[in-house]
Amino acid sequence: MPFSIQDNGKGMTPQQFERRWTTFDYNRKDDDGGSRSMPPPELSHLPPRQVYGRNGKGRHASFCFSKSYTVLTWRDGTSAKYEVTLGTENKPFDWKQLEKNVDVPGHGTRIEAAASGGGSLSEEQAREVLGMRFLTDPNFSVYINGKAVTF
Repeated sequence: MPFSIQDNGKGMTPQQFERRWTTFDYNRKDDDGGSRSMPPPELSHLPPRQVYGRNGKGRHASFCFSKSYTVLTWRDGTSAKYEVTLGTENKPFDWKQLEKNVDVPGHGTRIEAAASGGGSLSEEQAREVLGMRFLTDPNFSVYINGKAVTF
């Protein structure tokens, strides 16, 4: 079964993707300068949200579902799509840019993996993990297979 996750956050520029995905122990709190993140302009009615990410491991969670995954991210009028694959012992993962487009509206990130190896979670296990992690922040709405996840 395929896996995908999408957000309507700020997205990343190609330079931000390359820095964040290739830096081990990347700490978003340190990089963004704090523990709160301002929402994008059209969501300015929402309060700042907690910044997640202290050790850089979560960005590779898709390897639990597949040996490769794609990341599509768009921000500031530019979108870029990447393929991330498992590497070797000396290089744990590889990545390559598949496409880049300009004049793209909006912002966000979508990660997709075709379940072709790696571990797997049942729908109920995924609900439990996501509910515990993200739903303490009322700004998040999370759905699995079209059903809202509740805390």
